[in-house]
Amino acid sequence: MIDLSSFDSKPVDDLFAIFDEINRKLNIQCDHLLILEKKLSQPINFLTPFSTLQKVTRITKVIWLENLTDETLQAALKEFTSIVFFCEDSLQNVGRVAKLFRSTILPITETNSLMNISLITLGSLNQSIRLYLSELSLENDIDYYSWDPILFRIDSDLLSLNSSSDLKKLYQLQSIEPLYTLANGLLQLVIHSNFKLRFTNKFIKGANSAKFYDIYQKLYTNYTLNKLSPERRKILEDVDETLFMDIHSFYNNQCDLFVFERSVDFITPLLTQLTYSGLVHDNFNVEYNTVNLKSETIPLNDELYQEIKDLNFTVVGSLLNSKAKSLQESFEERHKAKDIAQIKNFVSNLTNLTKEQQSLKNHTNLAEAVLAKVHDEAGNSENPSEDSLFNQFLELQQDILSNKLDNKTTYKSIQTFLCKYNPPPLLPLRLMILSSIVKNGIRDHEFNALKKDFVDYYGVDYLPVINTLAELSLLTSKKSQPLEQNANSQLIKDFHNLSIFLNLLPGTEETNLLNPTELDFALPGFVPIITRLIQSVYTRSFIGPNSNPVIPYIAGSNKKYNWKGLDIINTYLTGTMESKLLIPKAKEQIFTHRTAAPSHSRKGVLRNEEYIIVVMLGGISYGELSTLRVAISKINESMNLNKKLLVLTSSVLKSDDIIKLAK
Repeated sequence: MIDLSSFDSKPVDDLFAIFDEINRKLNIQCDHLLILEKKLSQPINFLTPFSTLQKVTRITKVIWLENLTDETLQAALKEFTSIVFFCEDSLQNVGRVAKLFRSTILPITETNSLMNISLITLGSLNQSIRLYLSELSLENDIDYYSWDPILFRIDSDLLSLNSSSDLKKLYQLQSIEPLYTLANGLLQLVIHSNFKLRFTNKFIKGANSAKFYDIYQKLYTNYTLNKLSPERRKILEDVDETLFMDIHSFYNNQCDLFVFERSVDFITPLLTQLTYSGLVHDNFNVEYNTVNLKSETIPLNDELYQEIKDLNFTVVGSLLNSKAKSLQESFEERHKAKDIAQIKNFVSNLTNLTKEQQSLKNHTNLAEAVLAKVHDEAGNSENPSEDSLFNQFLELQQDILSNKLDNKTTYKSIQTFLCKYNPPPLLPLRLMILSSIVKNGIRDHEFNALKKDFVDYYGVDYLPVINTLAELSLLTSKKSQPLEQNANSQLIKDFHNLSIFLNLLPGTEETNLLNPTELDFALPGFVPIITRLIQSVYTRSFIGPNSNPVIPYIAGSNKKYNWKGLDIINTYLTGTMESKLLIPKAKEQIFTHRTAAPSHSRKGVLRNEEYIIVVMLGGISYGELSTLRVAISKINESMNLNKKLLVLTSSVLKSDDIIKLAK
């Protein structure tokens, strides 16, 4: 078991250490003026109350960088000898700091030798910023520090960089920075576990995923060789010795590492999310576990949110009503108290009841706000019909995915949707991309007609966006389809056969959305490709007999889990696909002839906790995450396993983010 509660404390301690270093350079304990970029208040508050930061670091005044003027700064310089700028690591921010330094601060530092100017940037140490300061001849005037929290613990099973720009960096700019940053995050997690997190199986899909693993391996090797004492390295060797003592010890202590890149499945983040957490994020933008609703900030880390976050939104209302009735009954107990002991018991529970009441009020308001958004799109807030924009958009997504519509009908349907509902531009664009991926390119005549209609309707400013989407193989005509898939573009080559083989469109009528039998509850009838690929390692039960006549390997019969027998997937979904048992060379002989694992433990016998670590390069959606949670829960239940999910990702995606990467 990895204790992630203390994982949050390291970045806070690192920030405190930066201020300690500033004080050390000053040789005195003094108060600081903090000039803070406004958006950074969220990640700081997420990790520690801002009041705590102020108290520990002696920050006595804060000014927003965005609101800073020469006059405001001049007045503040009369009060403080330590000025600390804190902003994101962009050259634009540093240029602004440099301009303020030269125009306002420098004249004062020339007469006040005690004046100290520090710059803290959010992000890994940026050599371009150091070079920029050097070119401006300011490297000796401004002390530069970088603060890199790396991963934020968004949920008990979700660690995120919260870097919404990584998707664009990875695919449009083709930068390896997102790979390096997340690989470093994975390394920090392994270090935090005191190296108890030992990967025994790796599963990789996509060229960028393979690059990520190579980068991680280099970082890990460099750390263990150069940062660990011989004694600590001996302890690591002992861990391997224990893990691979014999075949039984290995099979009872597995840790599976999955690495996927977003281009393996660009379909899922394009679809409308149907879970509570997904709809809230799509409509109100969840940041650092909070959402702003009107003038109120609602936290999303309470027990009730944990209970409803993965549910299909249609059952959330009834569940909240049930909670409200139960809570009302609990409050009514005060009238039934007949003696001092009963009164004391009610009073002792009053704090928890009040807390539950506030939580219920928050989520009821939030659910109503989501409904209002859907109703507004219908043009009738009282009675949204099946003919509403929201419902028609859902229906079109399902029709395109099931490939029910030919090219001409698809074009007519999108054109009708465009003209009838006057939708925001990203909605028809999502339908066009979806159609392009499903049909492996839109027929030339319909493609040109759709492009013309869209530009006529929304303006020529969208032409560069459409062109960029074409370069990424997200929106293409049949004629412009590349002969070979680019490593930095979407990787689905034959959606029709892929969806049949992996049963991505189960088409079952779900009778109990509180405990769904299928994994299409979070999206419009669709199971995310990533979820199916992870499922297929442990069980192939979801693959129907019509998918492929011969599946020579059933994962459940052999606990050396792998993707054996799934090579045909590479015909439909391009990009590197690799599964490998990670065994030290000295121990390979243990597994040379033995393929069948010890039988599963008896029902009711608690197995060791084993981690499934999923690295999602470019981001993951809440709906996707919900299906993973349910899938692993069902695997544990059916196979008597004790697998625990932990996801590391660049960011949590909204349905519009795929298009925004092209802007």
